[in-house]
Amino acid sequence: MRALRADVAQIAEQRRQAEEVAEAEAQQAAAVMADYEPRLRPSRLDTADVESYRSRHGVAPSERWVRNRRLLWALLSDLVGAGADAHAIRMRAGGADPDGPEDVQHRLIVADHAALCQVARSA
Repeated sequence: MRALRADVAQIAEQRRQAEEVAEAEAQQAAAVMADYEPRLRPSRLDTADVESYRSRHGVAPSERWVRNRRLLWALLSDLVGAGADAHAIRMRAGGADPDGPEDVQHRLIVADHAALCQVARSA
């Protein structure tokens, strides 16, 4: 009986800890969304995305889908910006060998970021 009580107590403690973690994650997600909220205004991307969704599914997307799509574009924009910032910082620092394998790989990554940025702007 003691073992059963100990198991029940352990399970209750695990559940309590899981609830605390879930609460902390929800608060963190809310803080991130609050940072992005001003950037989630309607844009020309919305029209293209909504029309694409409508043509594929035959119905208009939900407001949640549109909001998530706006968040995706904002995050993609930050990713592209971070790649460009990293590139600029590295070039200002004067890498040891501008044609070395690390710098060539870095330039390819920045080129990929620029391509993603172009796709985001043209979508």
